[in-house]
Amino acid sequence: MPVRSVGVKRSALATAMFSVIGLWSSAVLGLEQFRAVWADAFHEGAKSTTQIDNLVNRLAAGHFNAVVVQVLPYHDRGSAHGAYWNSSIVPKATDISGGIDPLAYLCTRAHSKGIEVHCWLLPFRACTSWPPVGNSILAAHPEWLAVPRASIGAGPATTSDGGSGAFYMLDPGSPDVQEYLISIVRELTANYPIDGISFDYVRYTVSDAGYPASTTYENSGLKRFQRITSSGGTPSTTDAQWNNFRRREIDELIRRCRAEIPSIGTNPRQPVRFSASVFATGSAPGSPSSFSATAAYAKFQNWELWMRSGWLDMVLPMNYKEEHCGTEPTMYRSWVNAATSWWRYNRHAAIGQATYMNTFDNSVIQMRYAYDAGANGTVNYSYYATKATEAACNAGWANDWSWYTRTAGGIYADAATTPTMTWRDSATATEGTLWGRVMNGDTGLPFDNVSVTVGSSSTVYTDGNGYYAATLLPAVAAGTPYTVTATKPGTSVTISKGALVQAGDVARCDLDFVTHTPFLAISPTTVSRAGRTGQTVTADTFEVWNDYAGEMPFTVVETQSWLDVSAGSGTSFGPTDRKPITISYVEGVVPGHYSSQIVVQAVGSSNGQQTVTVNLDLFLPVDYDQDDDVDMVDFGVFQLCLSGSGVAPADGCVGADLDEDNDVDNTDLRKFLNCLSGEGMPGVAGCAD
Repeated sequence: MPVRSVGVKRSALATAMFSVIGLWSSAVLGLEQFRAVWADAFHEGAKSTTQIDNLVNRLAAGHFNAVVVQVLPYHDRGSAHGAYWNSSIVPKATDISGGIDPLAYLCTRAHSKGIEVHCWLLPFRACTSWPPVGNSILAAHPEWLAVPRASIGAGPATTSDGGSGAFYMLDPGSPDVQEYLISIVRELTANYPIDGISFDYVRYTVSDAGYPASTTYENSGLKRFQRITSSGGTPSTTDAQWNNFRRREIDELIRRCRAEIPSIGTNPRQPVRFSASVFATGSAPGSPSSFSATAAYAKFQNWELWMRSGWLDMVLPMNYKEEHCGTEPTMYRSWVNAATSWWRYNRHAAIGQATYMNTFDNSVIQMRYAYDAGANGTVNYSYYATKATEAACNAGWANDWSWYTRTAGGIYADAATTPTMTWRDSATATEGTLWGRVMNGDTGLPFDNVSVTVGSSSTVYTDGNGYYAATLLPAVAAGTPYTVTATKPGTSVTISKGALVQAGDVARCDLDFVTHTPFLAISPTTVSRAGRTGQTVTADTFEVWNDYAGEMPFTVVETQSWLDVSAGSGTSFGPTDRKPITISYVEGVVPGHYSSQIVVQAVGSSNGQQTVTVNLDLFLPVDYDQDDDVDMVDFGVFQLCLSGSGVAPADGCVGADLDEDNDVDNTDLRKFLNCLSGEGMPGVAGCAD
């Protein structure tokens, strides 16, 4: 859940507080406001139809228009652990009543009242015990965990949450972890009519984190750092280059979601709003250029960059301060001013306000200040904890549902719609986004850290899965053409491709570094086989493949009546994609030596075609020395095998049992004599039939 961290407490304000309930209405404030609550999974909220009905009715009565509902507090199964939707990826939470799909029911009920549903996810907080109960994906991948520096390479270990607790943390820099998290975002956005994805804990909780649980895992964040920077060893927690890379790891997930979420066309509520709950502890820094002095930046959460780059649609600063306590009112106002004046850029800022730390009157004072400063909305923390028990520093909190009638009679006297995202509407947008994946066509693997330039925009770099995203590209509704150029790491080799970027939309342009045209390869190139007429001859095989990564169709041609091949065509996609071709020998062919060539053709390959030479020698069943005649040498072999009627032939004499009755007797002798041709004289096919 959003954390409370407000710095050093001061004595309570001596200034008398007065009520402002009823003095502020949306008629004054305007009709577009993001009026939301955070509904966490640890209290009453969205775990049964009754809870959901109550939630929606209270919000509607209070003229709220959005709920940020915690659907993934942890990635394992338990009470307030697991998915609050029917997921094929994450196990379902155990404290859901009635076997319902809470998210589906909430969407239906909330939308009927004009309330948006935003899915609140904690991406990197995996579980509190290992292995994670019910999550077979994570249980199979302990190497996906990040650990403190002292635990590097020692397997699963917990990371501090910055307070008194600890949890198992997923490695933000691992491409495998990033793909796992993106799959969850895709599932929610594609399968449910949600209005938003909202991340929390999208940061490091402490600086001593992010080191690999396994030193042999090549896709850990640290291994990527070492490859990209060509550095060895384990960096310290204060290493500036390592700290910048850990910020980059978080940035990569945010940037990828910026492209993935709007690309899912099956969601009927598009444009789906992408937001994040971010650190806003203590006081805001004294200038817009001082974001690096914030606690958020120290925890590798560079949300100023996210807003400046247009990756988020809305930022939710967790501005949790007690209005009645010391300098905290000043702290609160400093963050409202910074978020709305400095770091909102051309997106939205909705101020996270702590109802649980304030009286009703003080919550309204804070919310009113946010709206006066130009905030696009406020988000109360929380839906359940609606007020402080008293106007004193560090007071407890209480649940009082009358908050929702108080807002309707005061600050939210009139209904309002959520703010329009003009940058997501082709009629009003002046910019677009281009994203894609850069692949190594020679290996079939994604390229990490490839520099990509779109038009004259600044250079961006691919993540560990090869994805890039260029935002804020000037564009018109009909589309603006751009040239995308990628540079292969360690070389001056570049590839370029054209792309059309439409205002308010996300376009995709993938690039492949393929340095070789297909090259047809076969093995073996010669096949030799010997057999006997009247008996099945063992089949042979050879393989066909493209010696370089990439698609290569081919055909197989043979023209001889004594052999056959299958399959007659195929496609190889690279050196590991070897296609087997079977050579079969036709029965009923007379004795003799046969030779032919099978032709394999690949029109798109650099070498055109290759051949396989096939040699077949067929002998009479009684030509034991395989010299193409049946003479006294062969009779000598046969004679040694005579066993008599009813007596099984000796080992190695099965070929003398010409009538196949499990003995070598006079009947077999007569068949042999019928085949006797003499030295140098070819035998006659079918003589032993």
